[in-house]
Order: sequence, then structure tokens, then C-alpha cells
Amino acid sequence: MDVLQSLLSAFALILQPGVLMYVFFGVLMGIALGILPGLGGIAGMSILIVVLTQFQAEPVAGIAMAIGMIAVVPTSDTFASVLLGIPGSSASQATVLDGFPLAKQGKAAQALSSAFVSSLFGGVLGVIVLTVILAFAASIIIYIRTPAQFMLAVFGIALIGILSGRSLLKGFLAAGMGLFVGLMGSGSLDGFVRFTGKEYDWLVGLSDWTAQFFPHSLSAKNPNGFIEEWQKYLRSGLGVAMIGLSMFAIPEIVDLLRQNRSIAGEAKLGYGWRQGFLDWWNNKLISLWNAFVGVLVGIVPGLGGSVVDWIAYGQTKAIVAARGEDVTGFGKGDIRGVIGPESANNAKEGGGLVPTLLLGLPGSGSMAVFLGILSIFSIEAGPPMFDMIKPLDEFNLPGSTIVVTGMVVTFFIAWTLMLGNVMGTALCFGLSAPIARLTKIPFPTLAPFLLVIIFFAVFKVSKSASFYSFLTLLTLGGLGVLLRRFKWSRPAFLIGFVLAAPMETKFNWASQRIARGNMETIDWILMSVIMVLIALVIVYGVIVNRSENRLHRESGLTITRTWRERLPIVAFMVVVVLIFAYMLFGPVTWGKKLYDFGSNINDAQMPHFLGLVFFPLALLGLFRVLFNPREQELLEDEEADARALSAAHGQPDGRRSLLLAVGWIAGYVVTIAVLGHLIATAVFCTALLVSYSPLKLWWNLMLAGACVLLLIVLADLVNPSLTLGGVKRLFGEVELLDPVLKYLKKPQMFGVP
Repeated sequence: MDVLQSLLSAFALILQPGVLMYVFFGVLMGIALGILPGLGGIAGMSILIVVLTQFQAEPVAGIAMAIGMIAVVPTSDTFASVLLGIPGSSASQATVLDGFPLAKQGKAAQALSSAFVSSLFGGVLGVIVLTVILAFAASIIIYIRTPAQFMLAVFGIALIGILSGRSLLKGFLAAGMGLFVGLMGSGSLDGFVRFTGKEYDWLVGLSDWTAQFFPHSLSAKNPNGFIEEWQKYLRSGLGVAMIGLSMFAIPEIVDLLRQNRSIAGEAKLGYGWRQGFLDWWNNKLISLWNAFVGVLVGIVPGLGGSVVDWIAYGQTKAIVAARGEDVTGFGKGDIRGVIGPESANNAKEGGGLVPTLLLGLPGSGSMAVFLGILSIFSIEAGPPMFDMIKPLDEFNLPGSTIVVTGMVVTFFIAWTLMLGNVMGTALCFGLSAPIARLTKIPFPTLAPFLLVIIFFAVFKVSKSASFYSFLTLLTLGGLGVLLRRFKWSRPAFLIGFVLAAPMETKFNWASQRIARGNMETIDWILMSVIMVLIALVIVYGVIVNRSENRLHRESGLTITRTWRERLPIVAFMVVVVLIFAYMLFGPVTWGKKLYDFGSNINDAQMPHFLGLVFFPLALLGLFRVLFNPREQELLEDEEADARALSAAHGQPDGRRSLLLAVGWIAGYVVTIAVLGHLIATAVFCTALLVSYSPLKLWWNLMLAGACVLLLIVLADLVNPSLTLGGVKRLFGEVELLDPVLKYLKKPQMFGVP
């Protein structure tokens, strides 16, 4: 089978009726998530992992749904950007600058129309470029073998660190923390359990002591302390869904709870659907140029949606200025300020699939989760996806004669992305009116439903469903809140996590090949070239970083923090230093040979070597925060900035306390431990709605009941054993309550199981 046959086979595969239905489902899920500002595709795809795992979906169905979601989120997130002025995702920030002023002028329909058409054009162009690159790369990728693949993973981490924000150091450290969490649990070589603290006797003693006050038997039969049981939970490692939801869903829900507003206020579409299309047609060259910009940005691993819209916005203004036209309308409602960013926004998804499929290096956070979805079906990105000989029987559909190979799957992904763009644009046009009405719903009334779904998702997706999935979600969600507060790159963290396991595997294989003398000339050449690229990228990043910081200082936009304002940043940096200290010195205590390779390769070496890199960087960061009077990027703090802005305007900060918002989620976890999952959901949702929702009491009580019903439906579909918490310990011996306890453990829609 050649490239053309693979392309045609993939096209025939996507036209199967069942496949079209799965793409449609993925698109619908993407639209539903896109209207919720901040959540976006990463949280949605993390939940999709749970669905695919639970229902043991076929590979074709799973990939079709995932790509359908990826295709439409950059289109549907425009609703929040235009109707409210809150970016629907990180890639639609620039759209707010002109889209929201147009909406205030009564031209929301015109802005949305131009945005949807621009997104469709950019998405289709991105798929065309993706297909061409994949076709030409098929004959080259086979030469990139294990040693070079490891170096490419290192190259990806370097790019992610450099391109993830204004601070080079914060980008590297965020990716490093992701690697740390990714390496947690049993190793791939000898199964040694890493980074759970099991090697420290004092932790066991602390666990036994705390068991007197908070015994693990609150939620299970085992009498051990909760620290020991949490360690057991972490031994199996964490999944992409846990990281995606804790890093992206929890921080955004916390932030929106603090704002206490509707999703999109008084959303009025106004007029101008036809005019929006004509505006795009009159500016089609701007759309074309920015679509190519989006593809190129997407191709760079780790860059993705974090900057693509701003680059496109700057390019649009530059093109307009070069024509000699007026640019003073930008930021006040210029339709070209919508067309440019939206064209690039969707095109980047096609570009992001290039490094993802070719090299296994995620082009963005959503691509990192997509790699996790591929791993569910035992698909490895890179050379295996370009195989045109070996048939993949698990992809065969009933009654179909299509022979599916790795190359067919690759082109299937490309065709699905194009179809998803077309479906998504059509649905966004057709559903604009009802979506605009839905965005008037106060967010606090939606938050309980989202939290019920998220908590149930992490509970079910964990390899050992237990209360400790909630505790882990709370811990990592708190870390995500801090990363967001101090403007560290959460996509860098997620990509580092996803790259951890394949990076370690490639490292082990490459070390063995080198030790045994199995390297070929092409391997050494490719490794040398990539090492040079890594060095050049780091040097370039340092130069650009220093230049940007100098310009920032010269502009007068300097950050000044009192020591009191620095304390939260110092505390956070101390935690970061301790994490990497554990990464460096922990393996020394594991009784492993750290510097012997070949037959002595073991699960302690990779973490130790990463610690050698990141621990000094963390110390450097702490030193800069404490002693560098000219420090800027490490002192970024959204909370301090908000307080300073409020003081400058003489008005109090209208948002609720950050600790209070996080405390609600922590309270949900504690209530589950005490009362069990089902009862805790009823108590938590009622309390949250009564406290935050502007609706009448009886409406809030009905919504709380709907949250409980949602959990029962999910439990009935998936059939897990829910956590009973302290209820089991208090009433487990009361025979009269056995039917109630059984129902609380395995609830169903009808009757007691």
C-alpha cells in the first residue's frame, strides 16, 4: 500500500455511517465545552478519556470523537470571547479586543459570522498542509530510531520551556514538574516505586499516628493511616485525565466562582450574519496569511494556542498598516481584528498534529491529551503511524473491507479534522441563538454540575477507584491554581507529564543500544544534529529572554513587590525547590546504581539525571526571588496585580477570596470522606447553590437534586462502587440500614441493587 492508497482508504473509512456519527458526537461535546470560558478542549478531552475507557470504545470511534472535539473548540470558544469579553480559551484572547466591542455595538452576529467562516477556512487549510507534510514525511520518518527519538523528546522539552511564556526559567521548571509527576509510581524496568515517599520510615510513623485521628477506615476496611493508603494509590501512577482536569478544569472553575457572574451576561446577537461573511471575503488575503501563520506556530512543539492569536493579531495590524489603511479602529470593533486571529486559531490544530504524529511531541496541551487517547488504543506516535504494511485489525469495522495500517490511521486523523471543522462551523451557525441564550445562565448554577462530573471522572478513571483520587485531584488542582496565579505555563506542565514515560523508555533503550555497541552511523548523525539544535534553541531563548526583559524595564512597566507581597512567591519557590531536591536526592537512597548503563540500567537513573538539571534551576529561581532587586518575571502574581489595580482605582476587588473558592472544593473532598460520595454531593451542591446562586431557594434546591440525580445516572451507567466514607464506619453494623448503605455504594435509577 502506497501513500495515495492510504489517503483514499482513510477517506473511505471516514465515510462509514458509524464514523460520521462519532465525529458528530465529538463536535457536539466540543461546542458544549467551548461556551464555558476557560475550560476548553483539554478538560473536555480528559473527560473523554474516561468515557472511552469505561465503555471500551473501538479505536476508530475514540479517535473520531477526540478529533471532532479538537476541531470545534477553537470555533465555539468564540461565543464567550465575543458575547462577554472573556476568552473562551487561551487561543481566543485576541478575539476579545475587537469581537466584544462589536457585540456592544449590536454587531455580535457579524463578529461571530466572520469568526466562524475564518475558523473554517483556517481549519481546512491547516488540514491540507498537514496532509502534504505527512505524505512527504512517510519515507523519512523510518530513519528516526530510538536514540534520536530520545533526543527529540529532550528537544521538545527545551522548546516547551523556551516558548511557554516570557520567563524562560518558569517554562523549564513547569515542564520539569510535569516530568516529576509523570515519573511517579512504578518504573517501567524493574517496577520500583518512585516518588511516593514509601522509602521514608518517618512517613509511615506519621501515617500510623494520624490514623488515631483520621483513620483510613473512614472510607475503607483497611486500618492503615491515610498517608500509607495514599502512597498505595500513587504506586500505579497518574493518568492524563487526572492531570488535564486538575491543571485546567479546577483552576478555571475556581476563577469563575470568584467572579460570580453569568457566562456571558446580556448576550444579544444583533444583526449582520451575511455582512460577516462578506467581511471575511473582502479580507480573504488577511485570512490566508494568518492561516499559514497558525499552521507554522502549531508545528512548533509546545507553543500552540498560547501565542498564536496575538501573533496573528499583530500580523493583521501590520498588513493593514502596510496598505496605508487606518489602524486606529483596532481594539474598538474592527472586524479584521476578529478575522486574523480566528483564521490562525483553527489552522494551528492542523499544524499541531505535525509534531504530535511525526515525532510524538505534543504541539499543544490538547495534543498532549490526544497522545494519551492514542495510548488507550496502544497506538504509539512516530514511525509506527507511518507503517504501510502491517494491518491493524483492531481498526477494522464490521462489514468493511478496508485494510487499515498505521498510515491509514494517520490520514484518517487528518480527514476527521477537516470534517470536524465543517460540521462544527455549520452547528455553530445553526445553534448561535440558543447558545446565546444559554450564556445568560449564572455560572454558580453550573459549577456544581461541572464539579460532579469532574469528581466522578477522576474517581472512575483511576486504576484503583478510591477516595484518594479526590485527594489527588485537590492537591494537583491546588498546584494548578498556583501555577495560574503566578503565571507559570500549565500546558508546559501537561506536556512534560505526557512526555515523561516515552522519554524514559527511549532513554532506557538508547542507553542499552549504546552500551552494547548497536548504534549505526545514521543514529550518531541524527543525535549530533539534534544536540546542536537543542544548544542553539537554548542560546536563542536566553538571548530573546534577556532582550524582552530589557525592553520591559525600559518601557517603565516594572514590577515592584514589597516583602509581604513576595512571601507567597517565595513559599511557592521553596516548594518547587523541595520537589526537585526529592527528584535529585531521592534516587540516591533507593539502592540503585545511578551511573552504570547497559545491563545495569534501572528505574532510578532517569529521575536522578533530570534532578541534576532542574534542581539547580529551581535554586536559581529561589535566589532570584530573594536577592535579585531587578527581578521581574518570577514576581508575577495575579492576586497582587488585582489588589494594586483596585487600589489605583479606589475600588475594592469585586472578586471573592481565592482561598474561599478553593475551600469549597476542599470542603467537597472532606465531606466525601465523612459522609460518602452520594450524600456529600447532595450537601455540597445545596450549600454551594444556596450561597452563590442568584436564583430563588426552590430553584436552587431543584438544581441540587438534579446534581444528585446526575451522579446517580453516571454511577448507574458506569457501575462503580462509590465511596461510603465515615457512614460505613458509623452504621456498617446496623443491619436495618444495609439496603441504604448498599444503595449509597451502588446507586441505580430504579430500586436498590
